[in-house]
Amino acid sequence: HQCEVLSVSKIGIATFSSPGHINPSITLATELARRGHQVTFYTLVNGLEKIEASGFCSRPYGLDEFGPESIAESYRKLGELVGLQAVRFTVDMMKRRAVAGLRDLPGYVREDKIDGLVVDQVVPAGAVVARAENIPFVTLSNALPTNTDTIAPPVFSSRGPARGPLDRLGIRLLNCLQFRLSKPILAVVNQFQQERRLPKYTAMSEVRSDLAQIAQLPAQFDFRRRLLDDTFHYTGPFHSRES
Repeated sequence: HQCEVLSVSKIGIATFSSPGHINPSITLATELARRGHQVTFYTLVNGLEKIEASGFCSRPYGLDEFGPESIAESYRKLGELVGLQAVRFTVDMMKRRAVAGLRDLPGYVREDKIDGLVVDQVVPAGAVVARAENIPFVTLSNALPTNTDTIAPPVFSSRGPARGPLDRLGIRLLNCLQFRLSKPILAVVNQFQQERRLPKYTAMSEVRSDLAQIAQLPAQFDFRRRLLDDTFHYTGPFHSRES
């Protein structure tokens, strides 16, 4: 539904629809609203109840493919998988969500006249659409940062940080596996780019903000990283009494 314009800036938050992503995003939205911004959420239908109970507008996308029952079934099935099977299932789930987001979000952000976006790191469609629509955006890491690094293992691995040459080799191989596993999502993204005669992405690591990435993970809880730049910020957990 359309949201009445009452404030200075219109900020969209594109977030994954599970509680672990919705909850911190609501805290962030609460602070943005306190500063006078109007906030609209873009997510799947299973995230709406909590968002709207918090007083924020929401625009669900992918309604044809992702009803409450199908989303619940996908989480049930994922809960029965382990290892690479679980990773592959997650990648396929993210690919299908990306297809829906790339289809629906461009029209939504135009209709809502969004000034800026906050995009969950695991919602690549939000970042791709933001760039295509020339909307400034910030990348939000609600969970563990998925940034590729030479001394920190990828998030799907149980491996520890690099302590020597063999560890660095192991992480390099895992990064190659992550690149291979993400190819289906990259293909969907680049089809969108090609249809709009926009430059292709060479890796999913490029689908992030050039302005800032904020991670609610405290720095002390993360592995040491080598490839973070000045736009990456550990902010600490997003909690407030209101949210």
